Amino acid sequence: MKTLSLIFIILFCRHLSFGQNEVKQDEIIQVGNEKFLKTTMRFTLGYSNQTNKWIDAPYLQFRDGTPLGEDDYDEYDLKSVQSTFDQAIRATFTKDEMSNLKNNPPAQMTFYYVVSPEGETIETAFIIPRKSAVLADLPPEKYALLEKNLKKYLRWTVNDFGKRMKFLHAWRIVDFPTMKITYPVFPPTTGVVGSLPAKEETIKLP
Repeated sequence: MKTLSLIFIILFCRHLSFGQNEVKQDEIIQVGNEKFLKTTMRFTLGYSNQTNKWIDAPYLQFRDGTPLGEDDYDEYDLKSVQSTFDQAIRATFTKDEMSNLKNNPPAQMTFYYVVSPEGETIETAFIIPRKSAVLADLPPEKYALLEKNLKKYLRWTVNDFGKRMKFLHAWRIVDFPTMKITYPVFPPTTGVVGSLPAKEETIKLP
């Protein structure tokens, strides 16, 4: 997993400060009781909860705070449970909103995660290209809801070595136009008191 951690750090730094994508503006946005840092760069936008403390940690640690050794990065492994990611997405975006994302490319988002050794999502951050109007125009409340649902639903399988760690890093690029996801469809009821709705069906967005 050395590659994963190093790529995470490199990409995060690249998005925030490399080359011509320099930071243009930092803005604190209040969403309910949460405060988010919105970082506007030349080519990208970033959203990160101000309470995050491990999302950009320079190294990973064991539970006692000891940094991982160089060879230790090859030992830990984690994988997201796809069904739980889909659940978080469905809880955030309605079917119509998802159709809008799929029909207005480019709509690509980079998700950054901090994962607990128990496989829970405990921190998130998002990077989107400014040229993606459909993502750039989403209100901060939508990103706050996405974070909330990822923490609530998204789960990970962590190997035994990873369970010895204080936290783990992960990242994922999601291209919404090519994403496969199903949404439940509930047929209208008959209107008869006490009648049961028809069996739930699902549709797949292409």
